[in-house]
Amino acid sequence: MIYKPAEDSELLARHLGIYVKGKSFLDMGAGSGIQSERARKEGASSIVAADIDRKSVNYVRKKGFKTLHSNLFASIKGKFNVIAFNPPYLPYNAKEDSLSRRSTTGGKTGDELTVRFIQGLSSHLALNGVALIIVSSLTCHDRIEAALKKEKLHKRVIDNENFFMESIELWELTRKPQ
Repeated sequence: MIYKPAEDSELLARHLGIYVKGKSFLDMGAGSGIQSERARKEGASSIVAADIDRKSVNYVRKKGFKTLHSNLFASIKGKFNVIAFNPPYLPYNAKEDSLSRRSTTGGKTGDELTVRFIQGLSSHLALNGVALIIVSSLTCHDRIEAALKKEKLHKRVIDNENFFMESIELWELTRKPQ
């Protein structure tokens, strides 16, 4: 199922331009390719889009992007100046159909996929690189914060939007200064 861009995708896309000009860019969990399209418009030097969903991979490939079928970083080679990820971040909901859940659910408590992303990030983030990630108030942050500390990554909240039942934040992740 191709994730249709929503408020979280738009929040990330609004800020992407200040990071990607002349930089290598990885669009993790590319979905519809909204971040890849924005990176191209803003002058990224190279763009790779990756998704676990084969329909998304084929859809974004048809838009002219280099795409990879990958479970997070499993098929990713090399390092990137900018990595963006709007992960499925909601906690498991048995009432949600399984197809929709694949695009929205980040694990039992919603943080598992984000934690796995953070654990693989350092191997693919260039020196002085930056990762941009969406995080929801409905997701438990404790393990995410612990993973950031363990991986020696610094978090800065760039922007947020509040909705009826949820707040979403855009985080900038960088390596902590030595």
